[in-house]
Amino acid sequence: MTANETEGATTTPARTDRRVRRTQHALRHALLELVIEKGYDRVTVRDVIDRADVGRSTFYAHYRDKDDLFLSGIEDEIREAFRSGEEIGSPSLWLFQHAGEHIDLYRALARRRGGWQLVSRRIETTLVQIFEARLRASSPTTTVPIEAAAHFLGSSLMGLLTWWLSEDTPVDPTEIDVTFRTLASRGTEGALGVPF
Repeated sequence: MTANETEGATTTPARTDRRVRRTQHALRHALLELVIEKGYDRVTVRDVIDRADVGRSTFYAHYRDKDDLFLSGIEDEIREAFRSGEEIGSPSLWLFQHAGEHIDLYRALARRRGGWQLVSRRIETTLVQIFEARLRASSPTTTVPIEAAAHFLGSSLMGLLTWWLSEDTPVDPTEIDVTFRTLASRGTEGALGVPF
């Protein structure tokens, strides 16, 4: 094997990974643009692959359907944010800030309802797992099951997010997070003995 062949052999996986990431990014970006323009329910896989200029077989090599594409992007962002080790604050603050930065997308989903149930359920599931891990790490002594507390926090957060998105008056993400944390901490301190 020549030096060039060896070099090519060692760089192929990295090139492939970059190509995969570029394709996934193009598909996600296309879907987000289309959701804002048309609403989640009206976007088809054909719309996405046309906008991203990606072949149908390539799309299905990465994702099962439109829902899988959309949800994998949001779930990956949430998990990466809390795996990164950066001090980014609470899951609630991150979510409100993320929604604030992508307010057109979130409002398009929440107002048209079609995709919102699917998206909010997946976000809530991910948040419940994060809340449960954080509550367990604080080692509370309680008669309230940690799983119940985590589900309470996750569903409360999504309910407040949905309300916030439906409001026409803009509310700062930090302010709405303070509202959530004030309400949530009364429940967790009373039931678990730990501040939220």
